[in-house]
Amino acid sequence: MIARSRNLWLTRSHRLLADRLAPARRVEPLVLSGLEIELDHLEALLPDATVEELQDAFGGYYGRRVRLATDIIAAMRGPGRGLGSI
Repeated sequence: MIARSRNLWLTRSHRLLADRLAPARRVEPLVLSGLEIELDHLEALLPDATVEELQDAFGGYYGRRVRLATDIIAAMRGPGRGLGSI
């Protein structure tokens, strides 16, 4: 979706952010139960949701990651999953 914007600044910023978040994204399925269902729900909202509905949904999405940040970091540092191997 970002690449289709044809906005070079936005595309580069998104790529940089995606690169920085990649280690956490790889371990999220180990920590966050129901991740696929959550992502499917967010994707289904995009075409027709109001701004308020999107704010609530994405607030919950990111809020859960904030609440579980310690667990996500522990998974990144866990046995066989040191930060260097991610």
